[in-house]
Amino acid sequence: MKRSFTQVLLETGNGEPTLRGTVWQMGNKRIDDEHVGLILLLEDLSQAIENHADTAALSRQLDMVVEAHREHFANEEKFLRNAGYGDLERHAQEHVRLMKVIAEAARAISGMKNRVQMIGTIHELDHALLNHMIEYDMRYKAFIQDAGICDYDVWDRTPPNQPNF
Repeated sequence: MKRSFTQVLLETGNGEPTLRGTVWQMGNKRIDDEHVGLILLLEDLSQAIENHADTAALSRQLDMVVEAHREHFANEEKFLRNAGYGDLERHAQEHVRLMKVIAEAARAISGMKNRVQMIGTIHELDHALLNHMIEYDMRYKAFIQDAGICDYDVWDRTPPNQPNF
């Protein structure tokens, strides 16, 4: 059974999971695809717990969750830096804080035997990530939309003459 978090954020209209509606889409395909991947990794972890995966399998899942978030945050910061996002420092500080939350959740789950507690910890992580999207990602969404760089590939270059908000 899919978690309510996954049902709220994702839809599979054409067979591929995407973020449900434009409200959750940041407007850059790479970032949106990474957000989908992070949600699916947490869904996979939840399913592994519910299916009584062994300790080694759970450990691998947890490592994947931590590493995927670390990579996504680095990618997002690179995108925002190259786009000239003026609030990057605060956003990056939030990523540092959130990585501590994710790493602590992974450590906690690793030490738990009770699967209900494990699922509860994943739900807490869901809420932390959702709050990050609402409180921080929506701010840069407005910036990249206002600057007209949603679809502009700024991963390796800066778009010309973009305002720095």
